[in-house]
Amino acid sequence: GTRVQTSHDSAGRRSARGGNINVSSGRASGTAINIQSTSQLLALLNAAAPGPGGKITIVATGASSDIKIHGKAQADRGTVEVRHDGGSGTISTTSSTDLRGDIVKIGALGNNGVLTIGGGVINADSTIKLYATGSSGQVLFTGNTTLNSGNVAYVAGRIVTINNGVLVTVGGPNPAQVFTNTPNYTGFGGNGSTTGTWGGQGAVTNPFGGQPGF
Repeated sequence: GTRVQTSHDSAGRRSARGGNINVSSGRASGTAINIQSTSQLLALLNAAAPGPGGKITIVATGASSDIKIHGKAQADRGTVEVRHDGGSGTISTTSSTDLRGDIVKIGALGNNGVLTIGGGVINADSTIKLYATGSSGQVLFTGNTTLNSGNVAYVAGRIVTINNGVLVTVGGPNPAQVFTNTPNYTGFGGNGSTTGTWGGQGAVTNPFGGQPGF
């Protein structure tokens, strides 16, 4: 897998501020961006460095292409943003996905955008946002996933589904705040249409539209 590193936390190479990594694709269909399970995008920063942290931005714009974010992206004290602006664009994670930052945002924002969280761990010192907020947007949890945020994890989609038998574990001080009118999961305000559910701090289900901006 590929390793791209823009700032360092190792002894003798400690950066003063985080670096920036930008990956973008306008491919119309098929796989637009593929961060493989062994790939690493790193903007590391020591806690004592003056900062600020860096930003890792992964953006696709094609009408119906896919972003596969199956590896590691880490922006210490910074932002990891994965965004698909295409009308029917999709984003997927898997069990090897490891995303870390102060803020971690993943959004399939087109009208028919689908964000499939197929597993992995997302660690944010402050905020996580998992959004599919278009007119038919869907957030689908298809594999056991851990969301650790120092403040709040926000999940927003017209439809939010946790597949049968899947557990989304919410770490940190607060329950996840879910914004949807079709909560396909059990408990925590879900409609019970699947056995999937929230663990850890659990979740609070809110009407779609009340979520903070992406």
